[in-house]
Amino acid sequence: FHFEEPCPYTDLDANAKVAAALDMPVALGEQEWDLVRFREMMVKGACDIVQPDVIKVGGFLRCKKVAAMAEAFNIPVTLHNTQPTIGTVATLHFAASTPGCRYPQEFNIEPHPFAHRLVRDLPKVQDGCIAVPDAPGLGVTVNEEVVAELSQ
Repeated sequence: FHFEEPCPYTDLDANAKVAAALDMPVALGEQEWDLVRFREMMVKGACDIVQPDVIKVGGFLRCKKVAAMAEAFNIPVTLHNTQPTIGTVATLHFAASTPGCRYPQEFNIEPHPFAHRLVRDLPKVQDGCIAVPDAPGLGVTVNEEVVAELSQ
């Protein structure tokens, strides 16, 4: 489907060479946080798909800025997501609200000691899909008792 970060993400010239040489799309950006660097990777042709991480890039608004840049360059967006619970829910909302986000990708299913206790109503995978929660905010309820327990 795509080749994810074929070279170190900091080496935009090397990634551009690989992207130009392959028929397979190259995705880049999962480790990036700097908006100027996202622009540079698009200008240099270092990727065919932009791959921001809602958490690592600095939140929803900054990720929207990356998606707007990608749209200006006619580059599709796929989201990187290895965050359990709240990060996954934020990623779901971003993907659902961003027309350029065409390729679903990652969902963290690895066991975590507290992740599934942290949120009371975490969406479940059903038939290969996850419904975007529609309650206020991100649509989930944080378990305050677990937060208090973990903060001690």
